[in-house]
Amino acid sequence: AALEPFGVSSAQYQETYPQALQVRHGEFGYRPEAHVEILARAGIVFDRAGATKALEDVVTNSQGYLYPDTKDFLSRLVGLNVKLIMASRGDREFQMRKITSSGVDRFFHAVHTTPQLKVALFPHILPANAKRVFLIDDSVEELRAVLERYPEVIPILKRRPDLPPEYFRDVGMMNFATLTEMKDYLTIVHATSYDR
Repeated sequence: AALEPFGVSSAQYQETYPQALQVRHGEFGYRPEAHVEILARAGIVFDRAGATKALEDVVTNSQGYLYPDTKDFLSRLVGLNVKLIMASRGDREFQMRKITSSGVDRFFHAVHTTPQLKVALFPHILPANAKRVFLIDDSVEELRAVLERYPEVIPILKRRPDLPPEYFRDVGMMNFATLTEMKDYLTIVHATSYDR
């Protein structure tokens, strides 16, 4: 939607997005200027500076792109005294700008980013004495990579709205359509296993 004023349809944006992800040597990243360059080379965008600024404005207004129940979900977990650690995959600078701009960083004890699969962070961020570790993600690939090396981690998949419901039928892990559903589940789990 941000690039529609520059002649980029939603379909064109989605079609070129995978190219802009720059997956190289197992590293993953997204930079708005790289995406605009791909669109310019395809003859779709002519105002590179304007289109780049429009994508940068998305970062600045990243709070508007959160799931509607994100802050309520995080607030409940903070209220339950759950230690929250964020692991985000993508270009480090870009991810930190989005996270900070959205305001969700304030709910987390620590925020880590990596251009690789998130499992690369786990030796550094997995609490040594944690009784139970939940990993919440919207990527089956990310969850499976962590489970392969850390089977004690409990995966929870946040269903992505762009995937059909049948995709989630056989993923073999808990999955929820909304963070509110997830919040209710985690509240019950926490309440029934609380140690003083």
